[in-house]
Amino acid sequence: MGCGCLVALFAVISPRLAIFAVWLFSDRMSVVYDSFWLPFLGFLFLPWTTLAYAAVWEPGGPTGLGVALVVFAFAIDLMSFFGAGRSRTYYYAQQSQPPPGGYPPATPPPSY
Repeated sequence: MGCGCLVALFAVISPRLAIFAVWLFSDRMSVVYDSFWLPFLGFLFLPWTTLAYAAVWEPGGPTGLGVALVVFAFAIDLMSFFGAGRSRTYYYAQQSQPPPGGYPPATPPPSY
C-alpha cells in the first residue's frame, strides 16, 4: 500500500475516513475480509477495530503485537460508545429543569 501516510492522516481525523481510503486506494480490505458484510458492520459499529485488524492482518491471522493492537482498538471503540452515552446523559441532565421542590439530597458513597 503506497499511501500509508495519507491513511494515517485520515485515521487521525476519522477511522471511518481511513477505512474508506484503504478500500478506495488498495485491495487490502478485500484481501483481509472474505465478505462485504463484516467490514461494513465494522465500519458502522467498530471502526478502530476494523482498521487495526486490516493493518495487522497477515496470512494465518494477526499474532503477537498485532493481537494487542486489535484489542487496544476494540477498547477504544468501547470507550467511544460508552463515553458518548455518558456525555449525552450529562448534557441532558444539565439542560433539564430541576423538579419542583428540587432534587433529593445525594447519598454519600458507602465506606468500606
